[in-house]
Amino acid sequence: MEYNYKEKHNFDFRPYVHVLQQLPIDWQRKSVTSALKKAAEPMADAARRNAVKTSGALAESIKIKANRKGRRGGMVSRVWILPVRTDNKAIARYLSHYGKGLDGKRIKQGIRHGHLVEFGFRVGNRQVGARPFLQPAFDQTWRKSVSVFKETLAKRTEARIKKLRKEAKAKYG
Repeated sequence: MEYNYKEKHNFDFRPYVHVLQQLPIDWQRKSVTSALKKAAEPMADAARRNAVKTSGALAESIKIKANRKGRRGGMVSRVWILPVRTDNKAIARYLSHYGKGLDGKRIKQGIRHGHLVEFGFRVGNRQVGARPFLQPAFDQTWRKSVSVFKETLAKRTEARIKKLRKEAKAKYG
């Protein structure tokens, strides 16, 4: 099912944001980042399944990366699903499939063809068609990812509030 951009805005995260804003910023970053990473897992798994399996290196290189630094525009965290060029297992698969004739410089550059597979490319007069793997993964799993995010964040927030209450009770009686 295609992603409906209007439907995206029907998710109401305001209750979560209100509760989160009352908790320490370091905890906000940790909880949101872990919830986003957990929510990204179904999408990353689908991207690995959708990736072209010539050598298996592209599927092996797909990872979830997170960043908790900064807070631009109220954002406390962000997560990417992307091929990681320097993943050793992926490079080993690539070399076992294409290994002959590769020099050390190309090996150090790592897996660099994810965007070419996703969007296609041109070689001389020949156009090599796109074989998307990330966009279909997103289309297949975005609803599940949103629900996993909500559930995970709610559980972590409830657990944190419970812990803070327990600490306050012990401290103030």
